[in-house]
Amino acid sequence: MSKSCGGARGDDITYTADTDMQSSSEASGISVSVYIVPKMDCPSEERMIRLALNGFEEIRALSFDLSNRRLKVVHDGEVEPVTSKLKSLGLGASLQETVAANPETIKAAEFSTASAKQESGALRWLLGINALLFVVEMTAGLIAQSTGLIGESLDNFADAAVYGLALYAVGHSVKMQVRAAHLAGVLQ
Repeated sequence: MSKSCGGARGDDITYTADTDMQSSSEASGISVSVYIVPKMDCPSEERMIRLALNGFEEIRALSFDLSNRRLKVVHDGEVEPVTSKLKSLGLGASLQETVAANPETIKAAEFSTASAKQESGALRWLLGINALLFVVEMTAGLIAQSTGLIGESLDNFADAAVYGLALYAVGHSVKMQVRAAHLAGVLQ
């Protein structure tokens, strides 16, 4: 059972080209910037980006599409500080476009932010499943003297450790979250 980074998770926001909506959002200064991030294919890179952009008050929401390696940032004001920070991460981020946000986009982006609490619940389940699989596979591997089962149990242990670090970092300082993201990358 090998684990592959990158894949099925992706929050997409649909854009419409209604000029009335765009002009009303231009008055409010809310924009959507789309980035291509070639080296973003795992949740650990997503977490690193979230942590890097955490201090920007002008960012309203982030939307990640890991399978297409795209990041959409709903923000107020200029995009240049966000672009500079993304480029400094070394993931090859490049700005594709910046358009005025419409009300539907803003609602969808704010909804994706609200789903962060659901992610925490999913992380808890994944942690529990991987921890249980580690114990069962390690026990079975030792009893059967199977290096394959023991190796698979260690893979589940690494996954459980990453999920545990992610849960531990939630609610802590940004510095602690950055440390946890780096350690999770090493463990993975």
